[in-house]
Amino acid sequence: MGRFDDFLNKAKTVANVAGKKTGEMVELSKLKLQAVQLNGDIQKSYERLGAIVYEQEKTGTDNSDLIRVCISEIDALLVALNELNDKIADSKTSVKCPNCGAGNPAESVFCSRCGSTLVAHDYGKEVSIEVEPVSTAADFHVEDQNPTQK
Repeated sequence: MGRFDDFLNKAKTVANVAGKKTGEMVELSKLKLQAVQLNGDIQKSYERLGAIVYEQEKTGTDNSDLIRVCISEIDALLVALNELNDKIADSKTSVKCPNCGAGNPAESVFCSRCGSTLVAHDYGKEVSIEVEPVSTAADFHVEDQNPTQK
């Protein structure tokens, strides 16, 4: 029964890791969707600002207050988009601590909050390097290099 229990424990661990990864991917997808929506809102605000400026120039009316409102709206949306892009970048390049859940830089070995060892991510890729012997001058003979000359 010991092997079967080990197998069940490993299966539970794999399922938990898969669940966490799925949750992280869902969260990243939500952030990306929010960024797309913010970009759309920014585009609409720019179009509204352009229409206001066009109307001002065409009719000669003073819309400077309305222009300032549009500009402040665009600035606020740009700040929100930058914060969202920072969250997206952080989620891609950080490693969550399995002990406390804190985000750490991808190259970290230990958690900056609790000091636990962080698990390295290899994403299932196995790296192997094959070394071929290097030819030396002793391996070559002059007559082997150019058989037409003797």
